[in-house]
Amino acid sequence: EDMTSRQRAGKTFFTVNEGEQILSPVWLPAENRENCTVLLASSNNRLLAFALNELKQLNKGRGLQLMQLAGSDELIAINLTDNAMVTVEVQGPRGKQSYEKIRQEDIFSKRAKKGKPLPVLGKIVNIS
Repeated sequence: EDMTSRQRAGKTFFTVNEGEQILSPVWLPAENRENCTVLLASSNNRLLAFALNELKQLNKGRGLQLMQLAGSDELIAINLTDNAMVTVEVQGPRGKQSYEKIRQEDIFSKRAKKGKPLPVLGKIVNIS
């Protein structure tokens, strides 16, 4: 419905500038949405969790800020969960993969905040 226009050819869904990339879509469950939490990870090893109901649906191509990013910081992972524990995949300085378990409440805040730093050596690869 929001994708209708006078233009008959293609529709522009979103624009990606040079050097930017699109994150993979996240599956949204049909039921139990009120208990879902959005998990975000940035390239500066910051983590943020907030309630899914903080996201409102906008039309006409407008967007929502999910996480406040500083300077060259980038959003590298997004996921949904209803678990109390969060698993963070970390790649160590020598390339070794490890998994850190943290409590969701330790990184829980409001949408569009900076998030909490994860005190580990290496870089965050994924969050679940």
